[in-house]
Amino acid sequence: MNTDFGQLLREIATRFHDTRTNLAEIQIEAREPGVLHLSGKVLDARTLDEVVEVVKKGAPGAMIEAGTVRILRDAHPEWMNVAVNLTGVYAQPSWLAEMVTQNTYGAVLEILDEQESWVFIRQADGYLGWMYKPYLAVEAPSEPNYRVCRPFAALYQLPERTSPLTGRIPEGVDVTVGESFGNWLKVDGHPGDLPGKVPGGWVHHATLMPLDDLPVTSEEKRSMIAATAYGLFGVPYLWGGTTANGIDCSGLAQLCYRMAGVTLPRDADMQRDAGKPVTGPAQLGDLIFFTEEGNPSKISHVGISLGDGRVIHSSRKRNGVGVDEIRADTHLRTDFAGAFSYLK
Repeated sequence: MNTDFGQLLREIATRFHDTRTNLAEIQIEAREPGVLHLSGKVLDARTLDEVVEVVKKGAPGAMIEAGTVRILRDAHPEWMNVAVNLTGVYAQPSWLAEMVTQNTYGAVLEILDEQESWVFIRQADGYLGWMYKPYLAVEAPSEPNYRVCRPFAALYQLPERTSPLTGRIPEGVDVTVGESFGNWLKVDGHPGDLPGKVPGGWVHHATLMPLDDLPVTSEEKRSMIAATAYGLFGVPYLWGGTTANGIDCSGLAQLCYRMAGVTLPRDADMQRDAGKPVTGPAQLGDLIFFTEEGNPSKISHVGISLGDGRVIHSSRKRNGVGVDEIRADTHLRTDFAGAFSYLK
């Protein structure tokens, strides 16, 4: 059998090249004549089926043994949630690895694999990465009824600003309020016993928004998107960042849309693919995309339209969130890739 294993592995790698949401780490061996043994790991059964099909086409007539390939997603998944206020998702199980995104308190995660103090997770949007397990818990928070609507909500021991702080919770996090006192609301802490868990505390009512008050109409949503972005003006740029601690371009778009009750994918190219092209001038709140050096197939940046050709975005050039006029900026003008809408 003159099968080019290298070519087969390249075809598999090409098919599942987007490792943000796909996983197919495969090895191929010919241990006996006419039989190919596959090993390694894949995300799910569908991925394994496709891998086997690729190998069959490249090695016609061969028997394919794939029983030792690990399938990470199974019929009885393990779930955990983020028990701390903010933590990163990494490309590898190490604090020194690239941080690809972040998760905030209460995020529910599917646990796929484990290595020492790290777990390989799948987010609700399909995003994959490694997280530090001691920051996660099996115990789930209570059913939330409020959302943090300022860059951070400060938690106090008592319902007064002179009281000591107990912690902080980032914007966009849903929390449970159990009681109130004047202009103060008491947020429940996480029920687990982790040392770094979100504690309970009193929050000024202006920093929380009832979930029942999320905007309903397109106009309300557009206003909320813009207001959230302006509230983050000056927040520094951070690759993989999703909060006022530091935020990247697509993290800003995702957070602003979340505050308007709209769920977006994590990265700029994913967000572009999920939207509907705008044929006329971009409206307030539409997303505007930009290419990498004019290559239309590579979306590298996203901003939020303010109308009249202006965009608010988190950029490395500004080291954070700021406003630019597209026509006045050479890069933005040259690499403009269109506006997209997510609202009816």
